Amino acid sequence: MVAQAPICEMLSALSREQLIDRILMLNPTASPAFLGAFSPNDLTHYLEHLTVAQEPRGREARWVRTNTTPAICKYEVSL
Repeated sequence: MVAQAPICEMLSALSREQLIDRILMLNPTASPAFLGAFSPNDLTHYLEHLTVAQEPRGREARWVRTNTTPAICKYEVSL
């Protein structure tokens, strides 16, 4: 069995334009202008999530939420 590099390591070698192009292939509803507002690190994280979501669910399907992304968000309206 050949060991594969973690997907994050492979994606971190991509340029900003390459990250946006790959995101648009997986999520054509996102606009290049919208994606351009995010940092390369954020784009890498999002592309990793999209890539892992393409795999069939099961024991081998894993995506670990980073500590920079909260699992639950709360929105309060200020009066």
